[in-house]
Amino acid sequence: MRNLHYTNCFFYSLTLIPYITIYYFIYGMYAQLILGVTQIIMALVLLFFGKKLNREIKKHLKNYWILTLGILLLIFLFTQANSNTNEIILVLFVFILPMGIASYFLYITHLIRKQ
Repeated sequence: MRNLHYTNCFFYSLTLIPYITIYYFIYGMYAQLILGVTQIIMALVLLFFGKKLNREIKKHLKNYWILTLGILLLIFLFTQANSNTNEIILVLFVFILPMGIASYFLYITHLIRKQ
């Protein structure tokens, strides 16, 4: 489980660095897709093989799944309902909120590493 956190840190850093450097922002968007898929796979592994996790971490994982599925549903509904999207809302739903959820999962894997 320790390697899970280090893998997550690697992909999170790979996403965050291009966002910080304005010139490579587009690469951050591509890296965010890879980060999202990687974190969902990690969360599925924890869901099925994380029987020895303590109660607090299981609660955090439940919250992570609620947030992740909720934001995916909101992005889907928002893109289906309105083709003239407000750019601020689009940036919020596609970039800011998912990176916040990614940060939360990074915290969860940190808790698992400390356990």
